[in-house]
Amino acid sequence: MQKTPPWASLRLLVISGLAVGALTALPGVARAEELAPPTAGASAPAAPAAPASNFGGSGSWVLSVQSHAAGNSTASFFFQKVSGGGWTVTVQPALDYFLGSGVSVGGVVGFSHSSSGSSSSTTVNFGARAGFNQPLVDKLTFWPTAGVYGSYLNSNGSSTTAAAEVYAPFLYHPVQHFFVGVGPYLGFQFHGGDFTEYGLDLVIGGWL
Repeated sequence: MQKTPPWASLRLLVISGLAVGALTALPGVARAEELAPPTAGASAPAAPAAPASNFGGSGSWVLSVQSHAAGNSTASFFFQKVSGGGWTVTVQPALDYFLGSGVSVGGVVGFSHSSSGSSSSTTVNFGARAGFNQPLVDKLTFWPTAGVYGSYLNSNGSSTTAAAEVYAPFLYHPVQHFFVGVGPYLGFQFHGGDFTEYGLDLVIGGWL
């Protein structure tokens, strides 16, 4: 029987001890990694963004339609046909751009045409406005705007009107890039007539 030199036995003993120690420590290391907090460079999974979290961000475009056309007493999107009579169609969308810090600038362009028998009338609306968006709670923001609006009517002659309006809707964002809202408005016509009107107005829109 061949004898193993003492130094070889010692080396074998050390290697065996290291191997056993490593195998014993592996479960503890794995458990420590599971419990350890993320390092500064590691990024935790991002929480889903709230539907209203990015509304009003710099560079956002917003397309909307109000139930009451800004600057005049007609609907912003409307079609009517009278049985045996004439018809009326109105389209007036608004487009706004957020400069940053919730500040928006934008305007509206509208077109309305009515026809009944041999008579017809056409109205062109236009205006500019500015606003400020304020987040309130999850899915809810407040976006008041103020603007000046003009209207040109062609019907057996032509006429123009001008009005100022403040609209302060509360917007509900059920999903990203879409909202519905309601709020008070106050309008004052200062050209082509002199009257003040107020009420509640609905708005629906989307943003990119």
